[in-house]
Amino acid sequence: MPRSVGRNGAAVTYDEGSAITKSEVALLRSLIAEREITRVICRLARASDRGDSKLAATCYHEDATEDHGGFVGSAKKFLERRGPIQFAETPGIPMMWHAVSNISIELDGNRAFVESLVLVWQRLVKDGVEFEVPVAGRYLDTFAKRSGEWRIAARTLIFDASRVELPTPEYWDVFGKPRETLRLGSRNARDPSYALLDEFRAGGNGAE
Repeated sequence: MPRSVGRNGAAVTYDEGSAITKSEVALLRSLIAEREITRVICRLARASDRGDSKLAATCYHEDATEDHGGFVGSAKKFLERRGPIQFAETPGIPMMWHAVSNISIELDGNRAFVESLVLVWQRLVKDGVEFEVPVAGRYLDTFAKRSGEWRIAARTLIFDASRVELPTPEYWDVFGKPRETLRLGSRNARDPSYALLDEFRAGGNGAE
């Protein structure tokens, strides 16, 4: 006998031999969960790169925990802290850039264990000297779905490799490209992505 299952009010009818089976519905639910979890991970990477603690807060549950570079405690306190690793804009971290990949997700109902590779390229200032600091590591996240939304319940950062280098001249300076003609990124709300996103949402940028 056909049965109906729904998600967010959308009904799906299936039976054995029809266009969609019960196992396929389960697979679709898993794919949706994996997509939502991946979006949270990418959103948190963007928040870190832009020094946007408000955006970062949307990625965690209220009682979430963070184990990150020597800090162990609530995610809320981690986002508010000031120190070598922090979200807020600071002269000590003029640039940060995360690339997250190889996201492996194990689902268990409304929980998920997620392992992601992360490569961070950052510019840090110590004792008035600027350094380039690439770090390779992994995020080990426990996600939970509450009130219909996937967010991080616990995050642990694993360090796998790192190095410290003195910065070299920028490409645009070496090849004579005036900085005022380029859209250069920044670790704050002055980054061009904010204005372009606002323009897009307002119907600009060629958006229909």
